[in-house]
Amino acid sequence: MKRADLTAEPWADYELIDSGENMKLERFGSLVLARPETEALWTKAKPGEWQRAVAEFKFEDGKGKWHTHAPVPETWPVAWGDAKAHLRLTSFKHTGIFPEQAPNWQWIGDRVRDISQEAPVAPRVLNLFGYTGIASIVAAQAGAHVTHVDASKQSLDWAHENARLSGLSNDTIRWMLDDVLAAVYALIVTMMIWHFIPEGWRR
Repeated sequence: MKRADLTAEPWADYELIDSGENMKLERFGSLVLARPETEALWTKAKPGEWQRAVAEFKFEDGKGKWHTHAPVPETWPVAWGDAKAHLRLTSFKHTGIFPEQAPNWQWIGDRVRDISQEAPVAPRVLNLFGYTGIASIVAAQAGAHVTHVDASKQSLDWAHENARLSGLSNDTIRWMLDDVLAAVYALIVTMMIWHFIPEGWRR
């Protein structure tokens, strides 16, 4: 397989504003957030921009917590192309999407469309560790039959919510609440052929 280097670029609803001193400053839709980033070992390039953060995630006494500097809604929307998601501040510093995966979402959509032109049937995509579903949504919108697997009911419910927000009907994606290994064994029995399985980058 030919190697392809994917580079994450800013998009309309996401921007990495600055980073440094073990932190990163990001804009998710209309909200600017400050979060820990252990690999950001350099000095902040835009110290004045950090005052824009409406919330900052800090570790104190071994526990992480969001500190808000302005009102933050329980959820707020973002979009990547036609894929939409509701974000929220979680107790483990995440927001519900990993924006650096946007090049992978693009690759998935492009690959599904390429296969659709070559194959007599719609491509089948198995998304393991599917989390809140953006990759599954992108694949489904491109025309794939998608099976989305995650062991977390909270993540699966969140993915359902994002799929509805993105305009997908309930039966567009097959949802599986299961341990990934158990799900794979169960799917092997069906003898179904998958056109591709996106790398489980969340683990």
